[in-house]
Amino acid sequence: MSINNVSQLASGIGGVSNDELKEATDLLQKEKNAQNIKQTIDGIRIDYGNKVMQQIGMARA
Repeated sequence: MSINNVSQLASGIGGVSNDELKEATDLLQKEKNAQNIKQTIDGIRIDYGNKVMQQIGMARA
């Protein structure tokens, strides 16, 4: 569910203030950003590991 969908859903529910909705939306965006950063770091680690293994293989050949 995207942040926009959450905003639309929450705005349709009674008792949710704009400030609460903004806080929840901001938190969701921060979590999404953190996940993207983690995936990027994991990808870099995998790429680095693959390059090291290739160098080891070439050194043995």
